[in-house]
Formats: sequence, structure tokens, C-alpha cells
Amino acid sequence: MKALAVLGTIRSPLLPNVPTMSEAGYPEVNIVPWYGYGAPRGTPQPVIDKIVAGFNEVMKVPSVRGSLQKQAPQPMEPMSAGEIAELMHRTLKNMPRSSARRASSSRSRAPLRNGSGSPPSDA
Repeated sequence: MKALAVLGTIRSPLLPNVPTMSEAGYPEVNIVPWYGYGAPRGTPQPVIDKIVAGFNEVMKVPSVRGSLQKQAPQPMEPMSAGEIAELMHRTLKNMPRSSARRASSSRSRAPLRNGSGSPPSDA
């Protein structure tokens, strides 16, 4: 079996000789898996800020980043709650309608931070 391309904005360190979908000529196919965490709407901003700061510190720990990279995700740089909200908005906007409906339950929670993966491009 031969890998033809990988999803994401950069090549996978696990498959460095395999191009991204964009490099393979399919820039519109940029489905980038990512995960994050949330808090119920109405959570006080100081609580959200404390949670975000804690996760951002953990994401700087080399052993944590290394563990994530072994699973293939590309750990992102720390983000603010606002940046995560924008990432979720862009992701849902670019999702096929049926997938966006399934993901809409996440709208009932306030996004905090993206833990891993590459942000989707607006291309």
C-alpha cells in the first residue's frame, strides 16, 4: 500500500516523503483533525482564563508534545479562548452541512483551547 497524500497543512513527521493534499494538487481538501475542550456557557471569564493558562503551560512541556506527536497530531502553539472560538467558527463554517449539524452540540459550550492538530486554512 502506498500513501498518496496526508491531510493537514504540513507534512506528517511520520511520513515525511508523503505530500500534503495541497501539495498533491488538492488544496480544497484540507480536512484537519483537531480536538479541544470547553466549558459551559456562562462560566466566569477568570475561570476560563485560568483553565486556558493551565492547558497552555502543559502544551509547552516537551514530553507532552512528544507524546502527542507519536499519535500523529501536530501539537499547536498555545491559543487564547478567543482564538479557539474563531477556529471552531471557521471549522464549522467549512464543514459539510451534515457534519456541522452533528458538531453543533459543541456550540452549547464555550470553547477554550485547541489541544492538537493544525488549524484549518481558509483557502
